[in-house]
Order: sequence, then structure tokens, then C-alpha cells
Amino acid sequence: MNQNLCGATITTGKGGDGRFGGTGGRGGDVGSGNSNFRTQNLARSDLRTANGRSGSWWSTGGRGGDIGSRNTMANLEQDFRDAVLKSGDGGSGSYGGAGGRGGDIGSGNR
Repeated sequence: MNQNLCGATITTGKGGDGRFGGTGGRGGDVGSGNSNFRTQNLARSDLRTANGRSGSWWSTGGRGGDIGSRNTMANLEQDFRDAVLKSGDGGSGSYGGAGGRGGDIGSGNR
């Protein structure tokens, strides 16, 4: 099976802020976490994932969104040619909490 986002313009939604010690929400992903695609065509696309949001009261900021990451199809082929890719920034920690991790692009695939 193929996933074709060629020429697409996609911006994902942001995570929510943590409240009363909760971890900030994670930014949305594009083309990530799939197990049934043999190829991903992201050529000439404009893909921007959202930032993670702030944590609250010693908690961790949310993680930024990923693009084309954590897919589990053997021999996956990804085409990022001439694409504009911007993964989300990690959210800020609050009152000593750690900042969230930025998003990945094409990482963690198996």
C-alpha cells in the first residue's frame, strides 16, 4: 500500500497546555506510526507539524509533532524530494519541569 502526500500542504494541530501538574499535549503528526505502507511520497509537499504545549507545575512540556517517523513496514521507501518539512518544537517545562522534545522527521522507522 502507498501513502501519497505529494504536493500537499498540511499543518497539524497543537497539543493542549498541561494544567495542575499535567504534561503538555503533543503536537500532531503527519505520515507517522503506520504499519501498512510500502512507500510514502512526500515530494514537493509543505508539511508542518505543531509544537508541543507547555507543562504545568514541575511537569514536562509536550513533544513536537513528527513527520514520516515510527513506521513499521519492512523496506519502507520515503520520498522527501523538494519538500518543505518543519517538525514541531517541544513545549516548555514549568517551575523546574523539563522542556518537551522536538518532533522527528523520518526517524525511528523499522
